[in-house]
Amino acid sequence: MQFSAQTEYSVRILLYLTCQEAKGIPSASISTLSDSLGINRNYLPKILKPLRDHQMLRSTPGVQGGFSLAIDPTKTTLLDIFAVTEGSLCLNPCLESDSSCLLNREQVCPVRKTYLEFQALFDSYFGAKTLADLAAQELASHHHKQL
Repeated sequence: MQFSAQTEYSVRILLYLTCQEAKGIPSASISTLSDSLGINRNYLPKILKPLRDHQMLRSTPGVQGGFSLAIDPTKTTLLDIFAVTEGSLCLNPCLESDSSCLLNREQVCPVRKTYLEFQALFDSYFGAKTLADLAAQELASHHHKQL
């Protein structure tokens, strides 16, 4: 299983903006995001749109405009971001709420049971990692590099 490039870039953008906000810099332009994160400037609108549409980012037009967080980094988890960028987070279609087992064995299938156990671990782990947690680690690592 791999996350899409859109998910990877979305996490990095939101983390970058969280760190910038912690430093007192409330927003960043597309050029700044592109230069700072090494993301192709032409690809950024495609990444930013779903984040803005799901009220994770706000955009301010104009010369002094840019993108800023519209979410609380202490309450926004990686799982929240994945839900926006990846859609379904279920390991297997049989775990979808509106899906059923192709073999009609939901209640007795050991494979489904194993998938459910892993899904619970995945959701718990990424549901506990907030942007604020990652930003604290990022800012601490930059502080140590400067010493």
